[in-house]
Amino acid sequence: MLKFVFGRSGYGKTEYCFKEINRLVSGGQKDILLITPEQYNFTAEKKLLKLLGEGKINCVSNLSFTRLSNEVKRLYGTEPKPVLSKGAKAALMKRAVASVKEELVLFNKKTELASFIESLVDIYDEMRACRAHSADFKEVAERVDKKVLADKLCDLNLILGAYENLIKDKYLDSADDLERLCKKLEETGALLAIQKIVHQYPHCWRCSSPIIYRA
Repeated sequence: MLKFVFGRSGYGKTEYCFKEINRLVSGGQKDILLITPEQYNFTAEKKLLKLLGEGKINCVSNLSFTRLSNEVKRLYGTEPKPVLSKGAKAALMKRAVASVKEELVLFNKKTELASFIESLVDIYDEMRACRAHSADFKEVAERVDKKVLADKLCDLNLILGAYENLIKDKYLDSADDLERLCKKLEETGALLAIQKIVHQYPHCWRCSSPIIYRA
C-alpha cells in the first residue's frame, strides 16, 4: 500500500514518519528503507539513532538518492565508462556551445562567458534531476506565446542536445544517476512504476511562499 502524507511546512509530516518507523521497528520489522533528501540525510541518521538507539538503528536503511544509487551500483554493477568531473562537464559543455553557436538566437553573444557555461551545467543538472531531456525544451517552446521565452528554450534545446550527444555512449554524468537508477531497478523487477508529477500550485508546497519563475 502506498500512503501519501500531505501538509504544509511545520504540520508534523516528518514526525509522523518517524513515529511510524518506531512503531514498525517495535513490532519486529527489520527491513525498513527511509529515503531522504541529500541535505537532510545526516540529520535523519542522528534522529534515527536517538529514536531507536544503537540496538535497533540497523533495522532502518537511511538513504539519499545518491546513496541509493551507489548501493544499487554495488549490488548490480554499473556501466564501464568514465564519470565526468565538474571540470570535464564544463569543458564538454563549452564544446557543445561552440558546435551550435551559429544557430543560437539569444545566447550567441554569451558563448565565451565562463559564468554562462557554469549556468548551463547547473541547468542540465536540474533538468536531469527532474528526469527531463533537452527535447522537452523544444516541445515547450512550441507551446509558449512569448517569442523571447520560446527563443531561449530553443537555444537551450540546441546546446543541451549537443552536450547529450557528446557524452552519449562515452561518459557517465552524475546528473543522470537517477535515470540510470530507475532503469536498473526496472531491469531487476524492483520498480513498480514511474510517473512524473507536475506541481501546479501557485505557492511552495513546503513554505506556502509564492513561486518565482526565472526565464
